[in-house]
Amino acid sequence: MSDSHDRQQDPYGPWGAGHFTHHHHNPYLQGGAPHVATEGFVGQARSAFLGGSGSDRFVKGMLIGAAATFLLTNEKAQQAIIKAGVNLFSQVASNVEELKEKVEDARAEAQEQRMAQED
Repeated sequence: MSDSHDRQQDPYGPWGAGHFTHHHHNPYLQGGAPHVATEGFVGQARSAFLGGSGSDRFVKGMLIGAAATFLLTNEKAQQAIIKAGVNLFSQVASNVEELKEKVEDARAEAQEQRMAQED
């Protein structure tokens, strides 16, 4: 096959799934369905996160799955996560209230200045 046959222009341009889409034959799929390899920013981000060979990705996936299973089945871990979430939410709510007060103070001050200028 020629190089032009293997590469087809990506309809999404350089910001899509990749500037060129490569079609490779996957021997494990029936009918010779093409496997699309991703290039560009998305492919680089996926590669940076998953990285390495297939066995490296398997180990990372296994570790992430084990951590998720631990967090979902361990009562103490759940309580700690919920407690941290409540603390974070209360801090955010407190900061939002403080910001609202500052905005109201600034608004009142601006209105006072307008009234003073009109007199």
